[in-house]
Amino acid sequence: VFTTGINQEIAGTVAPTFNNLVINNANDVTLNVSTATVTGIMTLTTGRLITGSRTVIMASGSAVARTNGFVEGNLNKTFALGNSTQTYELGTNTEYTPASITCTSVNTAGTNNVTSVEGDHADIFSALIEPNNTANRHWSLTNVNVIFSAFSTGQVAVTFNWTNFDEDAGLDNTAIVKWYNNTTLTWEDVSKGGAAYS
Repeated sequence: VFTTGINQEIAGTVAPTFNNLVINNANDVTLNVSTATVTGIMTLTTGRLITGSRTVIMASGSAVARTNGFVEGNLNKTFALGNSTQTYELGTNTEYTPASITCTSVNTAGTNNVTSVEGDHADIFSALIEPNNTANRHWSLTNVNVIFSAFSTGQVAVTFNWTNFDEDAGLDNTAIVKWYNNTTLTWEDVSKGGAAYS
């Protein structure tokens, strides 16, 4: 349980595994070891769990109970065989900006790592998106070994959430979602393929 005080951190020479982890510190808690794994319940009452380049791993069968806290950084969750949905309790500073992923027709279980990042993507200009009419936020999603039984429409549905604070004055309901492929270094318009956003 991490409650009051300043400069609280999860650290050590060995990556820890928690049965249950409670973050209830308005001054935040910092992860200073490569990974921290939760096998039971991670309770996010208040404050941020800041990971930086490190990762919080929610083991298969674990859960998150959130009131006002969130993870600022990398959050990794498991996708089991068949159909499953995971919500990523993410944000930056005081903004709660979660993402939700639904995977269907999974025949090899794996994980997805997600991060919510304040600001436009660094390569926004090559996306042919007007940078003054955006949500000023992007999310990084990394698939780790999730394999689908066959390619079909709707295997992955993602919902992104942002706050009014993120929005440019010119953002309207004609906004689109684009995906930047870090392998091919290209943009793809995915909003027409059924990606959900809010």
